[in-house]
Amino acid sequence: MSVRIGQVQNTNKEKRQVRVFFADVGIMSGWLTVLQSPPAVTINDSKTTPVHNHAMDITPWMPKIGDNVLCLYVPGFNADGYVLGAL
Repeated sequence: MSVRIGQVQNTNKEKRQVRVFFADVGIMSGWLTVLQSPPAVTINDSKTTPVHNHAMDITPWMPKIGDNVLCLYVPGFNADGYVLGAL
């Protein structure tokens, strides 16, 4: 196994994949699968509602362009790689 840290350069939310640039070796990854993660909760606080009420969107975590991520590669030529999470 190989572990690398890189910066997200491109995302495909539908396929849950990202491309990552590894600055230490100056290369761009192929499409890496983002591992399944618990949903993140986003609270949209509206100041126009007189009652303390929040609308919530619950979605699986997906890295954004510019995020630093920890990647894991399976051994082998052209092996698959995965994004484990953000740093």
